[in-house]
Amino acid sequence: MKTRRILIAALIAGIMTAILSNVPYINFINLVCCGLVWLGAGFSVLYLNYLKGDDRNTELSVQELEEEIEKLKEADASLAPEIQSSVLQKMFQFNVSRQEGMLTGGLTGIFASLTSGVFYFVQLTNMGFEQVEAVMSDINLPYDPAVFGEVVELFGTEANAIFYFAIFYTLFMLVAYALIGVLSGFLSVELFSKLKVFRAKP
Repeated sequence: MKTRRILIAALIAGIMTAILSNVPYINFINLVCCGLVWLGAGFSVLYLNYLKGDDRNTELSVQELEEEIEKLKEADASLAPEIQSSVLQKMFQFNVSRQEGMLTGGLTGIFASLTSGVFYFVQLTNMGFEQVEAVMSDINLPYDPAVFGEVVELFGTEANAIFYFAIFYTLFMLVAYALIGVLSGFLSVELFSKLKVFRAKP
C-alpha cells in the first residue's frame, strides 16, 4: 500500500468535494444523502488507480505500444480499434484493493469535512448572526430567535460563538463524511473492478 499516493488522492478529492459543496446549484447535490461526498470518494478511488499506474508490470513501454499499434494499422486497419481498446485497458487496468478504496474514501471524507469547516467558519464570520437570522427568516426556516442570543451569552462574544459553532459543525461532518467515504470507497472498488473498461484483455 502506497500511503503517499492514497493521501494525495484523498486530499485532492476532499478539497474538490468541499469546494463544489459551496458552489451554488452544484451544492444541491449534497441534499441527496451528501451526494457530493459519495461522488468525491468515488473519484478519489479512480484517481488512486491512476496514480498507481506505475506499479503495473508491462512488457512494453507506452512508446513501444504506440509503435506496435501503428504497425498493426498499416497491416490491417480494421484491427486498429480493437488493438487500441486492448492497450488502453491494460494501461488503465483497475488495481485498487478494497482496503485501499475504503481508506482513500474515508480520508477523502475527513479532508472534505475539515475544508468545509474552514469555509463554514469564514462564511459565519463574514455574515454574523444577525445576517444568518435574516436569511433563515427569509426562507421561512423554523427557529427560535432567542437561540442566537443565548449562544452568544454562553460563549461570551459572537466571535467565540462562531468559532465553537464551526468546531461543532466540523466534528459532526467529520464523522458523517468519513463514514460515507469509507462506504463509497468500498462500493467504488466493487463497481470499478467489474467494469469492462478497467478489465484488461488477455
